[in-house]
Amino acid sequence: MSRPADSVSIVSGSSLVFIGTIFELGIAFIAKIFIARYLGVYDYGIVSVGIILLSISTTVVVLGLHHGIARYLPRFTQPADRRGILISAFSITTIVSFFVAFCLFFFSDYIAINIFSNNSFSPVIKIFAGAIPFAAFIRMVLGAMQGTKKASPAVFIQNILLPSARFILIVAVLLIGVSAIRVSWAYLLAYAVASIVGVYVLYRYTQLFYKVTPVYHFKDLIPFSIPLALSGIMSLLFVDADTLLLAYFQPATEVGFYSVIYPLSALLVIFLNSFTFLSMPALSELHSKNQLLRMNKMYLIITKWIFIPTFPIFLSFFFFPETLIQFFFGQDYVSASIGLSILSLGFLFHILTGVNESTLLAIGKTKYLLINATVAGVLNIILNLILIPQYSFIGAAIATTISYVSLNLLHSIELYLITGIHPVSKPVIKIGIIATAMASSIYLLSLRIDITNIQLLLFAVIFGLVYCIIILRSDALGEEEELLLSRTEEFFGIDLYILRQTISFFSR
Repeated sequence: MSRPADSVSIVSGSSLVFIGTIFELGIAFIAKIFIARYLGVYDYGIVSVGIILLSISTTVVVLGLHHGIARYLPRFTQPADRRGILISAFSITTIVSFFVAFCLFFFSDYIAINIFSNNSFSPVIKIFAGAIPFAAFIRMVLGAMQGTKKASPAVFIQNILLPSARFILIVAVLLIGVSAIRVSWAYLLAYAVASIVGVYVLYRYTQLFYKVTPVYHFKDLIPFSIPLALSGIMSLLFVDADTLLLAYFQPATEVGFYSVIYPLSALLVIFLNSFTFLSMPALSELHSKNQLLRMNKMYLIITKWIFIPTFPIFLSFFFFPETLIQFFFGQDYVSASIGLSILSLGFLFHILTGVNESTLLAIGKTKYLLINATVAGVLNIILNLILIPQYSFIGAAIATTISYVSLNLLHSIELYLITGIHPVSKPVIKIGIIATAMASSIYLLSLRIDITNIQLLLFAVIFGLVYCIIILRSDALGEEEELLLSRTEEFFGIDLYILRQTISFFSR
């Protein structure tokens, strides 16, 4: 039988990750607004390419070993084994990261001129090449914290320290005199600062520095991680390849447009990412005990908890993209609004299918992840090559959306065939249908009459209140939510009697 405590323990830990993620996205989003507004569309496009090259390079050099650490650390208890896992993974990543950084730095002029046809990319590429070893090290530290189920150090480094340091340095750059090169230096120095703290975290929470003879686990890590590395690289083909192909086929201005709408639409996965951090090791532990029924129940509950807060955000992105883009980034970027609506559809499907990727990872099906990512990545490149030359960033948005849908369909079908796990539940379907009908009505009304921003805000408040009532009336709250309320009361020492009575009143 499934125990409510299984899912509640994940949401309790995930709440910390969520709070940290909210902080990170808030700081990062404000930083992007500053950069986009002060750099302008053209220079913002150049910096965005540098950020993407850093992301791709980091994914390549870690070779999926951060996932290997997260999976194998919970399966060993002896310090010698745990230290051996860490040393095995970190030694490989360190060597590869410095090699790739050197190659990217050395060939930066060639890449700028022959690929992007713009020498302005060269100094930016050089700076981001220097950030690769630091970024790779941080990702490995996060994998170690995930494997030890220590959410707080990971949250501090990834969600608080790194974005805060980056924001402070960007603000300093803006005060000195903004330029694409100076913004790039802000990114590099922020990663360096976070890496220093990462060394302390490893010393404090892992066995990496223990004085015990390590038992190396190259034979465990490499076969498990290499398919993940390849799937991670292929995944980047529909995460970042669209931006790089835009830079190849279109002016930097078009890259600037896309670099605004993609991060904005990616905000939809904030709840999904928060649950993924702790759900993967928890699901892995249940799978090692062959407790598939508890896994299935946990999966459904996590998907429900991800969907409920995310869906209203999606509806605002899909129906009112112009308002959001103009508010955050200014009138110059409003032309990209249709792309935001398209991208939000792809991310919505990603959310509806739940933590399918991390569940396949938890049960050790890394080869499936590789195959799926390869299929989706190749599909995305083909679609981008067809659509970008004619439709620019809108074509990139269509290609990415189709690729996300294809990838998650493959993940979910395979997961169901292997374990019987699926993300579909009646509360999710009921809430989705009613909320969509409400948002559609507001949108159709806005087409007939000129609704001001104040009126739109009022509609949003009314929608939120009705949405909460729908949740209470759709049997979405069960024993897991009751247990979560009890734990909240116990942890904070508060009485939630009024909240309980309100829930009881609207649930009748």
